[in-house]
Amino acid sequence: MIKPVIATVIVSLISVEMYAQTSYFTFGKKRMDRGKLIHYASPTSIFIAGESEDEITGEKAIFLSNLTNEGKTNWTKTYSGSISYAINDWVVLPGGGFVVSAEQYYKKDRETLYLMRLDNTGNMLWSNLFNEGGNEVEGLSIAATQDGGFIVTGLIKQASIISDVFFSMRKEKEYVYVLKIDSKGNKQWSKKFNYEQNAVAKGYKVVETIDGYVIGGSIEEKPDVKGAEILILKITKKGDFMWAKTLGGTKGEYIKNMLVVDNDLFVIGATTSFGVSGVEAYCMRLTTSGNLKWFKTYGGDKNENLSTIRKIDERTLVLAGETTSFGKGSYDALFLTTTYDGDILTAETFGNDKIESLGSAIISGNRMYATGFSYASSTPKSTQAYMLISPLLNKNETHFVKANATKTQVHTAEIVVKELTKNLLTNVIPVTERVAPPVLKTVIKSETMETESFIK
Repeated sequence: MIKPVIATVIVSLISVEMYAQTSYFTFGKKRMDRGKLIHYASPTSIFIAGESEDEITGEKAIFLSNLTNEGKTNWTKTYSGSISYAINDWVVLPGGGFVVSAEQYYKKDRETLYLMRLDNTGNMLWSNLFNEGGNEVEGLSIAATQDGGFIVTGLIKQASIISDVFFSMRKEKEYVYVLKIDSKGNKQWSKKFNYEQNAVAKGYKVVETIDGYVIGGSIEEKPDVKGAEILILKITKKGDFMWAKTLGGTKGEYIKNMLVVDNDLFVIGATTSFGVSGVEAYCMRLTTSGNLKWFKTYGGDKNENLSTIRKIDERTLVLAGETTSFGKGSYDALFLTTTYDGDILTAETFGNDKIESLGSAIISGNRMYATGFSYASSTPKSTQAYMLISPLLNKNETHFVKANATKTQVHTAEIVVKELTKNLLTNVIPVTERVAPPVLKTVIKSETMETESFIK
């Protein structure tokens, strides 16, 4: 019999105005707890998914928590086993529930794509493992498709044997991976994107357009010489190649997220080509045909990156990420509201004197809901997941939310765009000489959380 585990939740409520309140809740145990994904269903039902640790085995686990907007935990479930699991992305289903893209770590060092469908109470309806006959496969992004199925992108590592009369060795090549499944998780087709022989490539985000799917990723042709270039790949809904382009500056650009708005593609991430410090946040706007409209950076005298982009209304976006240039700690969460032209309307940070890392954020009504992890826990070497609820366009300075002086710079003319005219998309061929890892049963545990609250 599994005993319920008691976790302490620390709740901070910070009054901004009498009619607008910013709330901050942290929850976790004496271990590693990190919020990565958040979904608002109602004031009494907010879902947060992330990573934790199994109390018995010490392996990485996935957790799903359901909370109220007052910080009360309705329930928490963890998904673990004799190997580690990590969550990357999910699709929130219109009728309730989620399809989760995760990883199983076979022998602790090989990732295998693991998809599972959960209902609104965290029960598993189905799960499937995709390793393409023994390859190492990761699913970094998943999106719902108009036909009722799902599209996944990430990376696949395929091994080849290099040998002569004196020696034999195994070499791995990394490709962008695209998987199409039906509503029950059954494979319909899978593709890999081939590039130059020594290049490293992966897909970070996939979105559906009217006529196909757009995959945003990266390509590193010579990792020891230069950083990555942005890869934008478009395919038909049957998985056929349409076009591909790379975009980059003099150093490296890394994609974190994408959003289709007004039939244009907004891409965000981090760049080392521009700015006064090592890493600068960027946002660029392209047509869905891949034509660049503008490329802008945001930052201060240290480091910034962006990982979340959301639409507020017909003229405003929220860009969220992390900063070390502004705020109170070594890493603070960063929130920007911008126009569709990338001009900053408001800029805020959230954090204490320790690290507050952002996982993701969503918009519901006139409020933003965010999750991540914090080192504010009094337990050494422990992180806690958090939930932040804040009014949009808040210009008030408080202990947790502070206006900053993030600057915008335009670098459109400096971005080099290359069109890849050759069809580099092929079917995935399973690696039969490898022994496929077994599908291990996921252990689902219900956990009880004790809530303590205070007002600051």
